[in-house]
Amino acid sequence: MATLPGLIQGFYRGIAFDVPDTTTKAGRRLVEYLFPGVEDAAYDDFGRHPGEVTLNGVIAGDLYQVQALALEAAFNRPGPAMLIHPWRGPMRVILAEPATITLASRELRIVRFSAKFKTVQTGFTGLSGGFGGILSAVALIGTAVALLSSAVSSRSISAARTRAVNRSAGVVRDAVGDLQPVAGSARFLPRLTNAASSLAPTTPEGFETAVADLTSRFGEASDIPFIAAAAEAIREEQATPAALTALGLNLGAALSGTISDAPSDPDRALLAVAAAHAIAQASAQIPYTAFDSAEQAHAVRSSVLSSADSLIDATSGLVTGRYAGEADELVSALETLKVEVTAALNEIIGQLPETLTLQLTGPTDAWIVAAHIAGDNPAGLEAVWQDIVSRNCPRHPSRLPAGEIKVLKP
Repeated sequence: MATLPGLIQGFYRGIAFDVPDTTTKAGRRLVEYLFPGVEDAAYDDFGRHPGEVTLNGVIAGDLYQVQALALEAAFNRPGPAMLIHPWRGPMRVILAEPATITLASRELRIVRFSAKFKTVQTGFTGLSGGFGGILSAVALIGTAVALLSSAVSSRSISAARTRAVNRSAGVVRDAVGDLQPVAGSARFLPRLTNAASSLAPTTPEGFETAVADLTSRFGEASDIPFIAAAAEAIREEQATPAALTALGLNLGAALSGTISDAPSDPDRALLAVAAAHAIAQASAQIPYTAFDSAEQAHAVRSSVLSSADSLIDATSGLVTGRYAGEADELVSALETLKVEVTAALNEIIGQLPETLTLQLTGPTDAWIVAAHIAGDNPAGLEAVWQDIVSRNCPRHPSRLPAGEIKVLKP
């Protein structure tokens, strides 16, 4: 269903909806003091009010029940999240009170909800306007893969689609099991493998829903509660957004590589659905990544573009087959993702420090290298030394091995 006239689109945790109206509260936090016998009250200014944003949203379409469940799951997730406000753009928010989701018999294929958010001003400084486009592209991919899985269900005989679902689920489980940990992934990969082991859908729509739930685990970087844990609680180390992006793109590339060898069009379509979900959820972590160098941002941009291009090439057969329309929608959404990721990262690459590459002819003390780089600025010597050690991970700082090392340009 096309967007209804007069509605403007917004996003919360990557879920798209239309907004008839919204209100925003702004002002100061004041404490009022009243004293007996004194007519005038006294006031203390406790700073700017965090701001409250109330949205009345509408989701319309054939998959409204699935989207209502996805919206409920998004509201139940802990911690702050990104809200793409239809007028004010991206903002970091936390749900101020339980949201209300409404379904009515007089409004078929319609989900209404009302939610009140408080804006969070701390702990998230890397978001610029360009990152909102990435989440919009992720939502487009979600819509495209839902249509593609529905097409597999409606245009395949029962036996063929059941076998395709079983084979594709096995391929996804194997691909997740073959993933290798990356720096900063903590205990995420074992949890993902454990979740994939129970992947056993029976229909194409069930396969898409199960894969969407599996890849949504890449969003755990944004699930750190904004409210501090108890003092005696043991804080579990979380995977970094950069690590989640790398793992998701690796999974997407692995699944894309299996499409050409799939035995039938339903298999190829379902594997394309799984690969697209992995690439989309990996890309959704980019706004949460604290890039420390232009080289890192370049590498992420190249990885996203490479993964998207691999999937586009792998689905070339579907574009001319029985799922031509839906496959074309998926390709278009992937192209949109490439454009948005490129635009967003290009916007910040020029603001990030460059990485120097040095070639050591023999074992060298890291302090000597730091003095060579920051010799004109003694105050920055220690910072350069720490960056050399953390970036190159030598067995001992006093003995950097011969070869290439990298360090941020001071």
